[in-house]
Amino acid sequence: MRNHAIHNTIEIRTTEFSDQYSLNWVDKEGYASEHICFVFGLDNAIRVSRGIAHDQCEYITYPAFNPGEVAE
Repeated sequence: MRNHAIHNTIEIRTTEFSDQYSLNWVDKEGYASEHICFVFGLDNAIRVSRGIAHDQCEYITYPAFNPGEVAE
């Protein structure tokens, strides 16, 4: 990873749409967010973020569970 990089984390966030996730670059405090892309499915979002993160960032953060699988 480059020493001058601002972003060291890819964050996977839920969106208001069912089963859609937003991938964002964020700094170590969780700020300075820059949008990367939208992905459908939590497993796909994790897979895509791992591919992007390879040799480019230190961490990936994501929800502990798929919100669509929780009974209301």
